[in-house]
Amino acid sequence: MSASFKDLLSQNATNALMKAKATLASKKKPQKRREIKPGDIFYIKANEKNGITPKNGELFWPKHFIALGKLADGRMCCCAVFDSQINKDFIPPDLRSFFLKVKGGEYAFLTHDSYIDCLEMKYATPTKLLSGKPEGRLTDEHLQKVLELVRMSPKHDFVKLSMYGLK
Repeated sequence: MSASFKDLLSQNATNALMKAKATLASKKKPQKRREIKPGDIFYIKANEKNGITPKNGELFWPKHFIALGKLADGRMCCCAVFDSQINKDFIPPDLRSFFLKVKGGEYAFLTHDSYIDCLEMKYATPTKLLSGKPEGRLTDEHLQKVLELVRMSPKHDFVKLSMYGLK
């Protein structure tokens, strides 16, 4: 029994569609996963999982995260964050030196003087960082100063710093 004209047409259309999909798939550029390097800055929607408490009952709070190091298996990054000011209600005077002041305009996204919090590390997965907006990199001078302050912070122990490749 021979196939009907309708069946042949349907089969030809299916074959053409499959061929077109295969052609498109072969022309797609492979997605190159960006490597996260120390000093890279990402603007992300942060929450408690990242060490950030959102304000005013919000589910997240947008923050500029600076990648500093990562676990050996690469599944988690430790970061510092930009703050617009030092919260003097929670940070005692003897710990305020762990906040690096950065002048407004030193980075394209800064509209006013800000601080990099080196007192307490924040955490984010590489996926979380890469899902945010890349905002450039710290200058070499700022990165070295941030790493120095992070290593000196009384909130970080040798084991944790070593786990993230910061010792």
